[in-house]
Amino acid sequence: MSAKKGKFRIEINRDWCKCCYLCVAVCPQGVFARSDKVGQKGKAEQLVEHPENCVGCSLCQLSCPDIAITITEIAEGTDTKQVTF
Repeated sequence: MSAKKGKFRIEINRDWCKCCYLCVAVCPQGVFARSDKVGQKGKAEQLVEHPENCVGCSLCQLSCPDIAITITEIAEGTDTKQVTF
């Protein structure tokens, strides 16, 4: 696993996510935050607020009980857009 800051894409599958906020709690880099937007499940959704802080540790992905988070290393020169679906 690489530890290059800002070289990772973070994807949250909103259909699978139940907004338990474990990703917010376990991320040592403060990548995630609760939004003001109430999602389809009646809870505030998580935001990928600081993707540039991601070091690819995958703690969020590993602790997500819904397998709703995917961390992917971004190849040099590739679009760094974060994805939520």
